[in-house]
Amino acid sequence: MSDYDALASRMLDIQKAREGPFADIPTEPWDWIVREPAWMLEKLIPARSVGMIYGPSNSGKSHLMCDLIAAMIAGETEWQGIPITPGDVILFSESIGHIRSRMKAYLGDRPRRFNLYSLPTMSLGIEYIQSMGDWIQELTGTPMAVFFDTTATMFSFEENDNREASKLIKSLEDHIAPAIDPNGTITLVHHTSKMSEGRSARGASALIGNIDYSINVTYDKKLNLTLANWEKDRWRLVDSPPVWQGAMYRVPVEFENGSMDMSILDWRPFDEAAAELVGKVDEDIKNQAIRDEIRAVIDENIGGYIHTAGRAASVPVNLIPLKITLPATGKSNEEVFGFIKQDYEVMDAMNQKGRVTGFTILSKK
Repeated sequence: MSDYDALASRMLDIQKAREGPFADIPTEPWDWIVREPAWMLEKLIPARSVGMIYGPSNSGKSHLMCDLIAAMIAGETEWQGIPITPGDVILFSESIGHIRSRMKAYLGDRPRRFNLYSLPTMSLGIEYIQSMGDWIQELTGTPMAVFFDTTATMFSFEENDNREASKLIKSLEDHIAPAIDPNGTITLVHHTSKMSEGRSARGASALIGNIDYSINVTYDKKLNLTLANWEKDRWRLVDSPPVWQGAMYRVPVEFENGSMDMSILDWRPFDEAAAELVGKVDEDIKNQAIRDEIRAVIDENIGGYIHTAGRAASVPVNLIPLKITLPATGKSNEEVFGFIKQDYEVMDAMNQKGRVTGFTILSKK
């Protein structure tokens, strides 16, 4: 091959390369200039991001989503005290009739300053995400956010396959993010795995690994509160990740054919001191219930014997231990014995070896 032919072949190879995936990639080195991102939710949700709200079934995931959407379409500039960029929202949701009713409950009397596009989930193949991006660009307004509730009912993909999960996130970034507002975000609402007890998102690790932010929603039975914990945060500009609490209450909602009370959550920053107080009150109530149960047994058996020394020690002759075992309370024997001695006059009892093995109930104090 002549030098001319070699050069021509080389030029052809370069041309083909520039027509492929590297056609628009610059050949200049990086200039070391960086910029902080714009924010949809200040220092938490960056512009053109993909994130996730996840938790067990009935934990309150959709409630958190509805509260956020209501603030956006009402045109509010703060959510939970954090600056937010309002705007139109697209919501794909399962049980669409119920979610629309809930959205009316969350919006309440606030004016609708922006549009909500409410649509059912579609079990959409990943290959159709580009078509969704084209559809979004035909809307009258440019949406600030797109929510998919839930990921499993919106997209048809193998969620346990890391390649499939990565492809889903990449498709959302390539085709949905450019179609929404430059400050906007895409949020997946997802379930947790049963094995993780509500702490890990279900499916491939790439679902969490490739997103920008995540919020874990759980129900705390002891506090009777739904808790939303900010977990993944690529930028980590907030010193202490926020936690919000949601308390259930009901509000009236007008339907076309009547009215009904709907349950919603009153969201606010988590109050740790208040939570500790609730825990103490619950413990006090539990302790009182234990004392009442003990009294009910002992009041019918004044003069009865309580064996405290365990199975290794013999019971004094002619004494039969009262059965006051309360396994459901989680209390130790020493705590139970302490309750009794506070409320009743007792006398130590000894076995034939002269060992104190318990006490008898003499009377109420």
